[in-house]
Parts: sequence; C-alpha cells; structure tokens
Amino acid sequence: MNRPSMAVTLRGSAGGLPVCVVFLGTAVGRMCIVPYLQEVLGAPAGEVREIVDPFDLAEADGADLVVVEGSAEQVWELPREGSVVLPMHVHMVTELPASVAELDSMMPRKERARVRRQIREHGYSYRVTEDEAEFGWFYEQMYAPTMLARHADNARSVGAQEALERVFRQGNLLLVCTEDGPVGGTANFLDRERGQVMGRLVGVLGGDPEHFRNGVLKATGRYLLEWACEAGYRSVDFQGCEPFLRSGTFQAKVLLGATVTHAPGLSAYRLWLSAQTDSPATRAFLQANPPLTCTPAGGFVATHFTDSAVPAPLSATAHRGIEATQERPLDEFLSRAG
Repeated sequence: MNRPSMAVTLRGSAGGLPVCVVFLGTAVGRMCIVPYLQEVLGAPAGEVREIVDPFDLAEADGADLVVVEGSAEQVWELPREGSVVLPMHVHMVTELPASVAELDSMMPRKERARVRRQIREHGYSYRVTEDEAEFGWFYEQMYAPTMLARHADNARSVGAQEALERVFRQGNLLLVCTEDGPVGGTANFLDRERGQVMGRLVGVLGGDPEHFRNGVLKATGRYLLEWACEAGYRSVDFQGCEPFLRSGTFQAKVLLGATVTHAPGLSAYRLWLSAQTDSPATRAFLQANPPLTCTPAGGFVATHFTDSAVPAPLSATAHRGIEATQERPLDEFLSRAG
C-alpha cells in the first residue's frame, strides 16, 4: 500500500461487557468501517497512531478483535483460524422491472404492507422538482441535520456547493410530502446514458427521529423506485454500506430489492476480521454483528455466529447477490483464540 498506515483502537462494549477492537489499515479502510464499529460498540472516536505495517498483528496487542484492511491477495494470506474475510464495502443497486405494478414483487410481503400502511396513515405523497431554491432548502433543512442526527462526528456529508453542482444540477430532487409540506426527500444524480438513477443525498425534516419512526425514508425509497420506473430508467443506485447483515442501512436497501455487489473502486480490497480472545464480550459482538463474508472468488455469504443457546438464524439467501448462508458455531470458531 502506498497510503500511510494507521492503527485505530476502539474501546466500547458488547453485551454490556467491555471490549476492545483495533483497526489496522489506511484512511480509506478507516472511513469504510471504523464509524460502524464506533456505533455498535458505543465507543468514542478512538486512539489513532501511525504504523509501518498494517499486517503486523503485534500492533493490535491487547485487542479482543482486530480488523485488517488489505488487498484480496494480502488478506487471504492471513491466518484462517478464528477469522473471516469481508468485502471492504458493499454497493446496493435495484434493477427495475418493466412497470411500476411489478415493483411489489421485489419487496417482501410484510415490508410492502408496512410501507403501504405508513403511507396511508401519514398521508404521504411525492413530487419531483428541479428548482434550485427548493434544493437549497432541502440541503439545509433535511440533508445536513439528518447527517448530524444519524452520524454525529462521523458524518461524511457532501458539501453544499458540490451537492448543487455535481448532483442536483445533473439530476433532480424528490420530496415526500404530507398536507403540511415536505417531510423528507432525496437528491438524485441522473445517468441518462446508463439509464440509472443514483440516490445521493437523503434526509428528513430537521433530522427528527419521529420521521424515521413514521417511515419517511422507506416511503422515499419506494417513491424513488416508482418515479424512476415511470420515467423509463433501468436501475436505481442506492449507494453503499458496511458489510454487516444487521446494519440498518443494509436492511433498508435489501428491502427495496437491491442487489448486493462490491463497491466500485474498492472491489479489490478486503477486511480481515479476527477474534483474538474467547470472552463473553467477543462472543456477544460476533453474535450481534453477523458479517457478510467473502469467498476466495469474491462471492458473498451471510455468516451467522451461533451457540447452543441461540436459535439458528433465518436464511439470508433471499437477498439478491448473496450466494449462501452459513452458521459458524462459536466454540469451533474461537477454539484457537487466546
């Protein structure tokens, strides 16, 4: 790697017990995975220091779990015992059917009914605009506060000028409304040559958690699919997320019929997740955060860590792009951990 390497030490909790996770890699890998780890561990920003070799596991001495970033070739050479290989980041794209009527078949029945009920209960509708003043209002009143509310210090917001010039002026804004006005929306880049709509900036009014609970973002995703289908586009790109099956972002996008793929520009990279200790906290983390793992050929497998007290998980193979589901008994997985 030509980029400077670093170690990020995160101290948080899993299952109510203290746990330490260390990331070894570059700023790219740090951006992709560390914010998710901070969120699920309830950890502060972490201790960051420069290192020479991200594959020197001595740099993670004292960690319960370690995450190493590297190329696929490098990562697959690391020890297999007590470890799994993850994609660096995943991308989610929904291929559109020939008509809006066929969209329902792409969503699970219960999710389809839930979204319809929320739309009906709150009186949601949508409209599409190319008015720059409305985009400016959306950016300040929806997108920016939503990024702050959801990600706090880890927010990776697109700057206002960049959003205006590189997204909105080459696309449009879809607003979800009630009788009192807009409550959510998405600014979209339109790739007319490829026939693809790229949902780039999403937000709810004031970043208010009540709008999340009322299904505004779910309605936004559904309406974007409907509009794109009616406008003759072939796919909707819902961007990416971390490779963990219980990530709220991952779940929301697969429920919109998205296919899981490697993230563009990062498909040659992987993450190595290894358990360094067999402790109740390590076990709690692995069970609470089932990863999307990679095969040597680059395929995706939904991986669940289990023990005798935890029921077998439901299959995740129904998610488009996931080849299989596997269970990894923790006693076996952690048998060589320190």
